[in-house]
Amino acid sequence: MQSIPLFILLLFAFIFGSLSNFKKRKQCTYQSIMTRSRLTAVGLSTLVFLGITYNTGHFWTNYLLVLAASVYILSGLMAAGIHEKGILQFTGVTLLGKIEKWEDLDEIRVEKNGLTKLRFKSRYGKQTQCYPTKDYSEIRKFISSQIRGAN
Repeated sequence: MQSIPLFILLLFAFIFGSLSNFKKRKQCTYQSIMTRSRLTAVGLSTLVFLGITYNTGHFWTNYLLVLAASVYILSGLMAAGIHEKGILQFTGVTLLGKIEKWEDLDEIRVEKNGLTKLRFKSRYGKQTQCYPTKDYSEIRKFISSQIRGAN
């Protein structure tokens, strides 16, 4: 990599972004689970990054940057969950988890269909998060108490 300051800036941005997302995940009351489609998306993006790196130059710094970027994307997807302030979601724009406050959400539904699925509408559009089936009744109770408290 020719530009060392750019490399350092990107590496630190990916590392701090990842740490921020992992911290937010730990603060969730209920943490969402990774679905097969989301894991596939992360795997494919990593392969694309590795392919670009392989074709543009075999510098170890490029591979390090690809690894950091892949962890950053994965951490953004893992940050999703139910927080006492609202629903923490992966927006896909900045790859940082963002909390949508309870009062800003519409059409919140909790369904049990193989997994516990939380469907809601936020300013980013309709979203779905998946949780373990065993948490279905607890999540329903928690969300209804939060919605009553927000109104």
